[in-house]
Formats: sequence, structure tokens, C-alpha cells
Amino acid sequence: MNCSVCAADLPDGSSVCSSCGANLGDPSFPTVAAKVLHVASSKAFHFAPGDAFGERYTVVEEVGIGGMGCVYKAIDRELEKTVALKLILPEVAARVGAFSRFKRELALAQEVTHPNVSRVYDLGEVQGLRYISMEYVAGQSLRDLIKAVGRLSARQTLQLGRQICAGLQAIHTESIVHRDLKPSNIVIERSGRAVLMDFGIAQRREPSTAPAPGEVSGTPAYFAPEQAQSGFTDHRSDIYALGLILFEMLTGKRPPADGDSRPLALRPPPQACPPPSRISRDVPAALDAIVLRCLESEPSRRFQSAAELDAALQQTEATLSSDQRSPTYSIGRRRAWLALAAAAALALAAGIFLWGRRSGAPTVPAEKITLACLPLAYDGPENNAYFSQLIPLLVSEKLRTAPSLLVAPFASSRSFQPQEETTSAASQLEVSWLLRGLIRVRDSSFEVELVLLPRQGNVAWTRTIRGRVEDILSGIDRVASNIASRLGVELAADKSALTQRDARALERFLEGKKYLESRDIQDPARATSAFSRAVELDPEFAEAHAGLAQALWTSYFGTRDPSLVERAATSARRALDLMPSLPEAHLARGIIELGRGHSVEARESFQRAQRLAPADDAVCRRIAEAYYLLGRHADAERLYRRAIELRPSYWENYNQTAYFYLQTGNFEQAERNYRKVIRLRPESDVGYSNLAATLILSGQSQEAKPLLQAAIRINPTADSYINLGFVHYSGGSYDLAVESWQKAIDLAPEEPTSYTNLGDAYRHLGQSAQAQSAYGRAIELNRARLEVNPKDQEARLSMAISMAGLDRCREADQHAAAVIAEQPENPTHHYYAALIYAVCNQRRAALTHTAQAIQGGAVGDVRSNPDLQPLLSDPTIRDLLDRALATSGQAGADRKVARTQLDE
Repeated sequence: MNCSVCAADLPDGSSVCSSCGANLGDPSFPTVAAKVLHVASSKAFHFAPGDAFGERYTVVEEVGIGGMGCVYKAIDRELEKTVALKLILPEVAARVGAFSRFKRELALAQEVTHPNVSRVYDLGEVQGLRYISMEYVAGQSLRDLIKAVGRLSARQTLQLGRQICAGLQAIHTESIVHRDLKPSNIVIERSGRAVLMDFGIAQRREPSTAPAPGEVSGTPAYFAPEQAQSGFTDHRSDIYALGLILFEMLTGKRPPADGDSRPLALRPPPQACPPPSRISRDVPAALDAIVLRCLESEPSRRFQSAAELDAALQQTEATLSSDQRSPTYSIGRRRAWLALAAAAALALAAGIFLWGRRSGAPTVPAEKITLACLPLAYDGPENNAYFSQLIPLLVSEKLRTAPSLLVAPFASSRSFQPQEETTSAASQLEVSWLLRGLIRVRDSSFEVELVLLPRQGNVAWTRTIRGRVEDILSGIDRVASNIASRLGVELAADKSALTQRDARALERFLEGKKYLESRDIQDPARATSAFSRAVELDPEFAEAHAGLAQALWTSYFGTRDPSLVERAATSARRALDLMPSLPEAHLARGIIELGRGHSVEARESFQRAQRLAPADDAVCRRIAEAYYLLGRHADAERLYRRAIELRPSYWENYNQTAYFYLQTGNFEQAERNYRKVIRLRPESDVGYSNLAATLILSGQSQEAKPLLQAAIRINPTADSYINLGFVHYSGGSYDLAVESWQKAIDLAPEEPTSYTNLGDAYRHLGQSAQAQSAYGRAIELNRARLEVNPKDQEARLSMAISMAGLDRCREADQHAAAVIAEQPENPTHHYYAALIYAVCNQRRAALTHTAQAIQGGAVGDVRSNPDLQPLLSDPTIRDLLDRALATSGQAGADRKVARTQLDE
């Protein structure tokens, strides 16, 4: 269970919170969700950027909201540094023992000065508000990092584990035991620094001091056996907790990863933990041994100090050869084959759905009520995480039947995080109401807390639903009816709604969406399989048939298997037969007809989709992408502009429009639209990273550097590190390029281009052994991709570049020649070929392909790549570059510039 006030993990049946002292038996205590919303809506807690907090602090921005209060980023004018201000709810501060906890946190934390331990500066009161000021750490918790990437590599675990050890050693040296070490109390800064937080229940280690009878403090999931049995703790209890954390980092699961939610320390009799390699096979044996020694039930058998544990981790790190390391995630290199930050790239291929027959929009009659349903916060096992999006999707679908209510398409609202600030999300989505909340799943039961909020104001409606997981969808219609009643609208009967679908089919449907819409795991084959299973379970599931049509069409783009085209068309027709009013069915049909060259039929389908969803910007974006893929740029531009007209405050419209301009070589318009993304969504890394990519491609690499650093501070993604590595590489700073690409590798392990890039940097540094290892790994990964899709020309060329780096020039030449022969007009392929021949010292061939790359639009790539620098003095190349730079906007339409963060 969780504390109703501070959300701390507590044993089931607890009556008093060991973290904040709250009396959980008091019925006046609100739920966590209600408490958070109370904090969010409290004027006393609301400070805008630039507001003064007392005489000492200036507020910069709100960082987060929790059950205990708000946290703001602020400037401490006395210390002349940026700090985090934790404002504490008065009712929390007034609880018996709660304020003493905060004073203890201040006193103990101030005794420790170490880069891996959070500094706490001050505890005070301003206008009746208690606060703590502490070191501002821009990053994410280790818990969130693990959830985001699934699990960490052995190398990354060792690096972070050693930093945690260093922080623990500093704490233990002061005779302090943390007692609540867990992933959520460890923050990973954007730079990669690990910082230990929260000294609220820490205590000084006094051998003569025994715990009070019945006193057990901490989080049960990370208890050591002695902590669970008697409440006694010493520094070795922290070592045990760190062992649990290391296991979780390596496997993505809490030990012993057997599906039983009970912590190891609370299982009678004590159970042995399996080695992490049983779950993640690439974990080295030495690291297995370290984790298991940390988790010895008898304290005397564990490492006896954090320094001893760190020494073991250091030795293991040193013995890992480059080919033994877990796949490291380095990218970027030779070209502004830049990472235009995450998600669904060209979206036809990404197949994003519209979820309904009408949508919210700014251009609506005044009497219309507008609403958006955000994804729910989720707490529970991974296999049920899809409920966090399924529930708001189904509620949205049901609410759409109300004639006087316009609901924003879930394709747009799903891009917002559950903790998104209400006013900001409502403003960008152009709605007056938001539905948000959280869902907890425990074993076979669930609890959903929903909250209806006006754009500005207090909570208007709340509802808590509890029951068995298998019945979770049964109450959706009732919830939607209650919301409609509160808004004063009336729902219509709709037997075709998603709420009528088979629950298992819905799960497969959402799985198919995931594999189409998330670029990090985009897999058309798995999407096709999931949608196929959905229609098997529910043959009349029109939305699933439409999804299957787009999945099959996406697969056709990757494989060019002509049989997939007719299958896609059949699925689209089936969707239309089942639900003629479904916009995505008409959209799927239009995309397929357009691709087959049937322009009249495609136009009719697109017009029908727009009539069914006249104010839906997502429809316009999908049609625009279809036109772009076929080179009809004027039609594409018109529809991108229409999407912006329909929802001018939604950042994603500008983001996708900018990507279109970037792909077509209009860097000026791309830059203008990406700057609009930053203005609309300054707290996201997307705009900064994508604008940086644009500047690099237009030859302004150094101007891109601060943008990339800002993106990494906000959210350290592989894409941003890719781009930063290219900035370093193009400037000749190969050691810094290696560092950036290595960090990108730690975030995206199976990207073969990453290893090719790393090999290039090592080659320039004269480190031949490292270069050979990186090139070898790139070739291995590219071969695996070609086995899946033999027509993946990018993989073939990437492999050829690695072969050139290994001086296997004859093989590289064969691959390059075959690709060029198949697609002689593609400037990206000529650019790759130029690199291959330049590395192989075949100057004449390199000059030929460099010229063709420039003529196709790959100007920024050619100018910024060190391997092509010797060719730029050639008169023909110099003349081509001068003419290209004098006439901007000539990049080839087929050019695949980069990964972009389209975040649908």
C-alpha cells in the first residue's frame, strides 16, 4: 500500500506512515491523487516564473507535484545558485513527527559533502509555507530510467553502481545509515551523475542505540532481512538495498523476479535470490557474484563497506573486454544522419489512428464543450500497463457520442504525460476540460482514480473504481455517463463503440498501435500480428481492420512484397464495410489508393475522412504525410498548414510540419517551425534536439551545440547524444565524439550505425583495435537486419562503410555498387558511397558520388564530414557547393535526413 499523504511504499495494513507520520486511519486524509490535485489547484502553492518567494528566492519554474507539496526550480540569491524548493503542505508539516523528519533531513544531509549526495541548504518558512531548499538536480529518478529503457546494460550498471557506492561511502563515513535506499531516491542527472536523495528517515549509526519496539522504517521492497525482522539497521543494510537495486538495473525486475510481489526480506523462510543472468543472459558472471554477495541474508557475509563493493565493481568493469560489454549505444558520426529526436517518423508508415468520429478543435461553436482525456499514471506490473491508455481511450470514445461535446483525438492527448500541468495541457489541446488520474494494479485487483478538471479552477468531479482486473472495462460506460452528466451533456447510444469490443481484442489492438506508433520499437511485422489477432478475436472490430491495413502497408514499404498491397486494401475495405463512418478506415483506404497511383479514389477517401472529422488536425497530418511520400509536396504543405490552422497551440503540428520542410530541404521554414515547438513546449527536449539537427544540416554545427546540451539536460536521449557526437566529430574533436556516442549506445544498443560511427571516430584517433571492434559489431548487427529485410539498403550501406573502415574495400565496393544501381537517384546513397570510396582512398569514385550527393541536396553532410574534407578543394566539387549554397532548399525528396521526435 501507499501512504495517502506522501505516497511512500508501506506494508499492507499500516496505520501510520513511517515516512511522514500521517495517521492513515483518519478518514479525513485524502487519496494521493486528490492530494496532488489539491496541491496543484492551491493558490498558495502556485508561483509563476519570476515570482519572488520570500526575500531570498526567485521562482524559475514548477518541477513537480507530490503528495507532500510542490517542488519549484528557483534562484537562491543569497547562495547565487539554482536550487530546488520543496514547499510542504501545512497539514503535512503539522503532523506529529513530520516536521522533525524534515529537520533531521537537513541536519544529516548538511554533514555530507559529496558530488553523489544531494546537498540540503536550508529549512524555513515564508508566509506560513514551510520549505526545504536543496541542490537542484536536473534529471530523472533511477526508477524512471529503468522503466523507460526496460533494463540497463552491464556497463551502465557498473558506472552508476560505482557512483552510488561513492555516495554511500560518504554517508557511512559520517556514521549515517540511509535506511531508505531505492531507485526512486536516486536521481540520474542529465550528465550521467547519480545523486542519492531523501535523508528523511536516515539515522546516525550508534552501536548502543536500538530501535524502539515495533519501529520499522523504510520501504519494504528494499528492506534488508534484519531491517524487516527487528528494525535494526547499519551500513550493511544499505549494502543489501544496493544489491536489490543492482539486480533491478540489470534485469528490469525486482528480485527474485518470480511474479510474487512479496519482497525477499519478508518471505518466510528467507529465500535465495537467483543470479541476474538467469533473467538477462548478457550479465557477466563476476557481476552475478557481486549482486548475490550484496544479498546475503547474514550481514557478515556481505561486502562490509561501500568502498569494498566499489572495488569489486571497478575490477569487474576493468575486466570487461569491448566485445563482452552489453551492447553500447553510440551513434552519430559521419553525417547529419542525425537523430531528429524519437518516435514515429513518417507516419504513414507509423499508422497513427484518430480514435473516433469527431474531435476537439479550436474552431467550434461557443456552445460546444471541449474535453481531452490524458493517459493515466500507472502503478503495477508491466503486462497490465496498457490500461493506462486503454481506459482514457475508451472514455473518450464513449464521450464522443454526445452531440454538444467535442473530445480531442486521443492521438493528440496521448502525447502528454500523466503529470502534465493542467493549464498547459488544456491550452495546447485547445480544450476547456481535462480528465486525468491514476491506476494501480495489484495481483488480480485494480483501483482507478479519475479526476475531472476545468482548464482553470478546482476539481469538479472525482471517481474511484475498484474491482477485479478481468472486470476493469465493465464500468467505462457508467464513468462516461457520470462525466457527461457533470458537464451537462447527454450521450447517445453507440453499439459500435470501442467499449463494446472484446477485452482481449482491445489488448491486441493497443499492442498493434504500440508497434506502429513508437519509433523506438517500431515493428510492422509485430503490429500486423497483433492486429490480425485482434480481428480473429473480434471479426467485427472495424478499428482493428483499419489498423491492420496500415500495418500491412507499412510492411510493404519495408519489404516491397506486392502481396501485402492487396491484403492491406482488403483490410481497409473490411473496415469500411463494418463502419462507414470511421475516419481512419477512409484514411487507410486513401493512403493505399494514393500509393497505387489511384489519385481520384485517394482524394475521395481523404475528403470523406475530413468530412467525418472536420476539425481533426491528425487527419490532415496523416494525409499530408501520404502526399509527401509520393513527392506531391505542394499538397503535403497545404495540409500541414491546415493542421496548424485547426489546432494552432498544439506543438506536434509544428513539429511534423518542420520535419516535412527539413526533408524537402527548406531549412529556413524547418527552423522557424522548430522554434515554435520550443516556445509551445519549452520543458521538452524535442524542439531543442530537432532544431539542432536542422542547424547541423544547414552547416551551422557549432550553433547546434548549446541546443543539444539543453535537450540532454531535459531528457538525455540517444538521439541528442547522436547529434552532439556529430557536432564534435565534424569539428575534429574525436575523443568527445566517442564520449557522446558511447552515451548514446548506453541508451539504444542495437543500432548498427552507432558502432560504425564509433569505429570512424576511433579510426581518426588511431585506436585501431577499438575501431576494429566497433566496425565488427556494426557488420554483425547489419547482417542481422538484412536477414530480416534483404532490401534494407541503409543497412547494406552502413555495413559497407564498416567494411571500408576495416580495409575490406572490395566487399564494400560490391555492396555500394549494388545499392546505387538499384536506386541511382537517391542522394543519401551517393553520400554513403562517397564516404566508402574516400575511406578506401579511391578518389575518383569518391568525387563522382560526392558530386551526385551535392546535386541531390546532401550539402550539409558533405561540407561537415571530415572524411570528405580532402575532396572539397576539387574545382568541380567547390563549384557545385557554391551553387548549392546560393540556392537554398534543394535537398532531395527521397533523402532520409534523420530520426525525428514526432511523439504521437
